[in-house]
Amino acid sequence: MQRWFQLAFSLSIALALFLTLRPIDEPTSPPFPHFDKVAHAGMWFLMGALGGGALKRRTSQLLGLLAALCLLGVAVEVAQLWIPGRSFEWLDAVADGTGAAAAIGLWLFWITWGGDPDARPQRTRVV
Repeated sequence: MQRWFQLAFSLSIALALFLTLRPIDEPTSPPFPHFDKVAHAGMWFLMGALGGGALKRRTSQLLGLLAALCLLGVAVEVAQLWIPGRSFEWLDAVADGTGAAAAIGLWLFWITWGGDPDARPQRTRVV
């Protein structure tokens, strides 16, 4: 199962990079205001959810994944400075981080309170 998550995570990164780094010839009007922010948050949520499944679900790994996805969001925005039809927008990077944080937060909740006993932190009793 973990291999499927790894494959899907890799494909989601490739899709996100394709969609965010391709030049735009003619801007289209969005279906509703701030549609791009919702799209950014949704894509980064998907990457966070799939990436969490690809890991061994340890808290430190999930927090590292969150940091990496946030850095990827900022790097994409910086790269868009040199792509025709694209521009740097801090709110897009914030939306990326928000989507990734929501997914990682759900993984952390699942590990702590959910049904993954192998990933739960072991608590020791002090006698």
